[in-house]
Amino acid sequence: MFIGTTAGFAELMRDKGLLEGFTSPLLKEIPAEFRSPDSTWVPLTARVRVLVYNTTLVQPQEVPRSYFDLTGPRWKGKVAVASMGERTTVGWLAAILALKGEDFTKKYVADLKTNGLTVLKNNTEVRKAVANGEYAVGITNHYYYLLQLQAEPQSPIGIHYPDQGPADMGTPVFSITAALIKGMKHADAGRAFLEFLLKPDGNRHLVEGEFEIPLVRGLHLPGADKGIRGLGQIKTPPLTQAQIADLEPKVERLFGGAFTP
Repeated sequence: MFIGTTAGFAELMRDKGLLEGFTSPLLKEIPAEFRSPDSTWVPLTARVRVLVYNTTLVQPQEVPRSYFDLTGPRWKGKVAVASMGERTTVGWLAAILALKGEDFTKKYVADLKTNGLTVLKNNTEVRKAVANGEYAVGITNHYYYLLQLQAEPQSPIGIHYPDQGPADMGTPVFSITAALIKGMKHADAGRAFLEFLLKPDGNRHLVEGEFEIPLVRGLHLPGADKGIRGLGQIKTPPLTQAQIADLEPKVERLFGGAFTP
C-alpha cells in the first residue's frame, strides 16, 4: 500500500499504471473533488494551507488577508515557508498556477524572493521559527499550529485562513491519499485495510492522531475550539485534487530552485 501527503505522487503512479483499482460504497461519502478520476487512489483526510503568525509581532487586524499580500514591504524579510521537500508547498504553488496562470505565478514567486522570503527545510521548522519570533508569518499546514500549541501551550502563535474574500481564490486543501500497488501479494488484506481507513472507526485514528480535517462524516474536528475550521467553513479553490496533482511536476521544474533552503 502507498500513502502520500498529497495526491501528487499517487496521481503520478496512476498515470504510469502502477496502481490497482479500488471501489467501495464508502467513497461516495467523500466530496467528489477529493476523489481520483477512476478510484485508483483514495482520499483519507485533509489538511489546509494556512498562515500562522507570531501574536507578539503581529496583531490580528494586521495579519495578511491574502497570500499575495506577502510581497508587500510590510512583510519584507518576515515570512518563512517550507521547501519543496514538503509536498503541500508544491501543491500550494500548483493551486496558484492552476488559477492564476504561469506568468502570474512566476512573478509572484520572484516577488516573494525579492521581498526576502526564507525557505526552511520543513513545516516543523516553520512553525517553530514563527513561535520563536524569528519570523512574523509562516506559510504551512493548519495542524502545525496545533502541534505547536501541543508542544508549548503558551506559544504566541495564531492561525489565519487567507484569500477568503468574494473575489479571492480561497485557501487550498490537500488530501492524504492511499492506493494499492498493482501486483500486491496480499490484495484482500490491502482492500480490507483501505475499507477500515474509510470508516469512522478507522478514519478517527488519522484525524485525531494527526490533527487532520475529516472527510468522513460525523467525526470530531480537532482544534475546533482553537480556531480550526472544517470543510464547508472556509472558501476553497474550485479545483480537484487531480487538477492540482497534474501540475505538481511543472511546479517542481519551474520553482524548485527558488524553494531550496
